[in-house]
Amino acid sequence: MTERARARLRRAARAALTAALIAALAWRVPLADVTAALRAVPRAGVALAALALVAQIALGALRWKRMLARAGEPQPLGALVADTLVGSAYNLVLPSTVGGDVVRAVRCARRLGRPAAAYSTTLFERMIGLPTLALVAAPGILVVPGGEALVAPTLALAVVSLTVVVLARAPLAWLARMAARRAPAVSGVAEGMSADLAGPLATRGARAEAVGWTLLYQAAGISILAAFVAPAGDARLVAAIYAGLPLIVVATMLPVTIAGVGLRESMFVLVLGRLGVPDATALALSVLWFATFFAFALPGVVIVLLEGRRTR
Repeated sequence: MTERARARLRRAARAALTAALIAALAWRVPLADVTAALRAVPRAGVALAALALVAQIALGALRWKRMLARAGEPQPLGALVADTLVGSAYNLVLPSTVGGDVVRAVRCARRLGRPAAAYSTTLFERMIGLPTLALVAAPGILVVPGGEALVAPTLALAVVSLTVVVLARAPLAWLARMAARRAPAVSGVAEGMSADLAGPLATRGARAEAVGWTLLYQAAGISILAAFVAPAGDARLVAAIYAGLPLIVVATMLPVTIAGVGLRESMFVLVLGRLGVPDATALALSVLWFATFFAFALPGVVIVLLEGRRTR
């Protein structure tokens, strides 16, 4: 079987699984109940969620600003916010969030005296993000069947990964070389990326600071969904969101459906259901979570349109 045929088979399998999961959810959860759950979201919750979204955007840009400063390329916060928003807009049409990271790095690189710093800091953020996300998700693993047995290895993996990230130098240089080989568009700055990842970003201070910023960023992301329901005063639902959402985010990174559709909603129902959340409420929360991606991306679309108009 040729590679093209295998790729088509994988796409067909993803499409079939996506359709199957959506059909199963439609059969299990009445649409009217989901609509009612969405209508029950307090208006104050929408406002709080918007504030949490702004906080997450600001934290992400601040983290990037600090890492760029450590790499010797200070940038204004406003410009980095714009880059982040445009990258999130491209995430809606590109096959993965990595594509959005490339877009924001390319935009930032155009303003730098040393463009490699834009790519090295973006890659650095990705490297820090994965182990910290595993650490945040560990409590949520308790809610899945047999999850108690997975908490210890998950925590161990996260702790070991964070220790390596903060203390070891070799993984940073290796990651830069791998990225340069796999991304020809940035291969011309591979040497600069390696220098950053083996130099200013390799210090324990830089890596420990990045972990701290990343934990704050992820906490803000979870708080967006919790903010929707917080004004209703259901403390158990808020606690379920904080416990279950990190695990849901980790699970939906698996590339088994089209853009995560179906898998994401199923995980909301499965994980939050284990925490006592009704199916309709869990599915409504998945809709709100998906809507935040559009809210994140919409300002980026506006920026792209305005920039295109000025260019013309």
